[in-house]
Amino acid sequence: MEASAEELRRLLEEGKTRAVGLSNGSLADSQRFAAVCPLTVCQRHFNMLQQEIRPELLPWCQDHEVSMVTYWPLMKGLLAGGMTREQTFPHTDSRHKYAMFQGNEFQRNLDFVEAIRSVADRLGVPLVALVLAWTMAQPGISSVLVGATSPEQIAINAQAISCRLDEEAHREIAMAITNRGTVVGGRKV
Repeated sequence: MEASAEELRRLLEEGKTRAVGLSNGSLADSQRFAAVCPLTVCQRHFNMLQQEIRPELLPWCQDHEVSMVTYWPLMKGLLAGGMTREQTFPHTDSRHKYAMFQGNEFQRNLDFVEAIRSVADRLGVPLVALVLAWTMAQPGISSVLVGATSPEQIAINAQAISCRLDEEAHREIAMAITNRGTVVGGRKV
């Protein structure tokens, strides 16, 4: 890693790049990298049910003025609310490899989706907008990468920009997260 950081620092010093980032690195990786090359951004997955970066990496990024760009805010589509309890994933779909999309874990995750859907319904916003607004509101999150496969999905995603979550919504979401507990079978870095 240090050799890559050294080469990127050289490119930065020569003005061939304006910023340098690290994707899917741990706190230790980020610290090692930043000791050799100024780090502008870190990129990691983060969502309501996968918050592994919250206790260590996110505060470190804030303390060192490193932006945090997150992906998987909708947890590979789960938090978009369109999955059914009978849903299965073909071997061509990467979700079939994750325990979070199988058996009891999947059912518990769908229970969580229903809990947060009630918050979205109370606020009169699409579930996706609620999930993205919550993610963007988390301290230390600079940007949220979200995909879309249609103009309609783009429009719904964009509603998150103007979606304001009241204190009650934040409390209800926090309670749902606490009640759900740790997700098994998430992506390991």
